[in-house]
Amino acid sequence: MPDREAGCSLVDGCPVEPVRAFRRQNPDHAIVSYINTSIEVKAESDILCTSRNAVKVVNSIPREKPVMFLPDRNLGNYVKRETGRENMQIWQGACIVHATFPARRVMEAKLEHPQAKVVAHRSVPRRCWRWPILWAHFGAHRMVRGQHGFRVHRDDGERHPIFVAAAGAGKRFYYVANENCNCSECPYMKLNTLEKLRDCLLHLEPRVELSEEIMARALVPLERMLALKIMADQLIDSFGRVHTNLRISVTDRCNIRCFYCMPETGVHFEDRRQILDFEEIERVARMQ
Repeated sequence: MPDREAGCSLVDGCPVEPVRAFRRQNPDHAIVSYINTSIEVKAESDILCTSRNAVKVVNSIPREKPVMFLPDRNLGNYVKRETGRENMQIWQGACIVHATFPARRVMEAKLEHPQAKVVAHRSVPRRCWRWPILWAHFGAHRMVRGQHGFRVHRDDGERHPIFVAAAGAGKRFYYVANENCNCSECPYMKLNTLEKLRDCLLHLEPRVELSEEIMARALVPLERMLALKIMADQLIDSFGRVHTNLRISVTDRCNIRCFYCMPETGVHFEDRRQILDFEEIERVARMQ
């Protein structure tokens, strides 16, 4: 890793021993861990999540099964609201950048730019929920199309890619600083510089050594999370069949006359103008 001091307040606020104690005392709970946790905590978890898929992950757990969501209380509050899950406990950890962000600054910016939309990470405190929010994640620069607004927090203004992307799309993003400084930067992330990354790759130092046993245990909840994405990406038709490949037909019905799309009676053919032309079919076939 580039810098051994580049830690995380979420990791610090969720040591593994209390998690193990909770597991022993509440064996019926499913432990859902945000990706910003130590490998030891991951090994004690049932499934992992990111800020983007946290709601989907929690919804994948049977509603009657109680959940412990850790370590981010702000993200946990968001997930609990979105899922309507009453049997969900939330660990009281927090990201120091998100936790210190004041709603007052958002209100001032909103008064100054009333036409702007508020774009926020799902880990902002509940006090920032009073405005309609476009919820973002680390791919937020993709949201600039069709939007005109300001980010609630994170990073250091005009140098962030979202501002570059916004300028290219003819949009304007207004930067809102937090209460303690004018940067809203993570002090841990700033320790990881390009020079340190270069030296880390050249010399393979500082080195983090992990046992095979802990890596194997932590891999289980990670693979469970990834399996949800695979299931979501499957192409399933109205008959419940999973498809791994597609055959493109130049007509709206094939001539195999199988049960699914061409029964014996009641077959309706679309007007030729309502289906893809040959150029459109070629574009579809070239899509990755």
